[in-house]
Order: sequence, then structure tokens, then C-alpha cells
Amino acid sequence: MLFSKKANYGIMALLYLHRNRQKKRFYRAQEIAKDLGLKASYLTKTLQDLARAGYIASMTGPEGGFALPPASDQTTLLQIYEALDGEVLGQCAMGWEVCTTGAACPLHESTAAYKKHVSKILASTSIADAARPRGWPSVLTEKKK
Repeated sequence: MLFSKKANYGIMALLYLHRNRQKKRFYRAQEIAKDLGLKASYLTKTLQDLARAGYIASMTGPEGGFALPPASDQTTLLQIYEALDGEVLGQCAMGWEVCTTGAACPLHESTAAYKKHVSKILASTSIADAARPRGWPSVLTEKKK
């Protein structure tokens, strides 16, 4: 199971906002996209989804953009993933619409333990935990020139 583009964009943007929250309060989606090397239009939609779900704050106007609310440090990666992609355990590894024990894809049984393990990791990793530098790609730690 790989993260969707939407989940990747959302998590990268949240980590960016967390790492830069002391510098200024609100960041425009275009600024975040440029700094992270992401497609601005897709990131904008992703950030709007996160704002609607209550995981980030948004503000319109000349000083507007997106920011992390103060209590966001304890938001987990599982919460973000599920807000953007739905339930981790509910997705079929092969992408089948119907994949249950009674009508399972060929990978259903072998991937069940893996999905539970990934779900536990995401549930135990907060935004603050994930934002600690660990040899991240420079795209997350350095601004592009």
C-alpha cells in the first residue's frame, strides 16, 4: 500500500507548515507548492480538504493562506491520511471496489497484517513526531531559490 498523491501532498504540506510555523502565521498554497516542488492547483485542493476537515486553518484575503492551529501537534498521520484517502484498512491492495473475506482479491489475506501494522504506525505518529528532521529530502528543509 502506497500513499496516494493527495495524502503525500497533504502530509508534506503539514510538515512544511509545522516546520515553518514560527516564521509567519499563514502560507499561500502557491508558496508551499513552490518551496516543496509540488503542483500548486492540486495542493490547493488538498489543503482546502484539510481545512474543511478542521486539521488546518485557512484565511482569505491579502494576508490569507493556510496555517496549523496550535493544537495540531497531536494530530496523527492516520487522521490526516483518513481525512484525505479514507480508511487505511478499508482499501483493497489491488484497488478492487469489493474486497472482503467472502469476496477477496488474491492479496487480501497476505496484506491484512501489513495494513494493520501501517495503521498502527500512522496512529502513533503525530505531526510533531513526523516533523523532527531525520535526513529528510532537502525539499522539506530548504527553500528553493
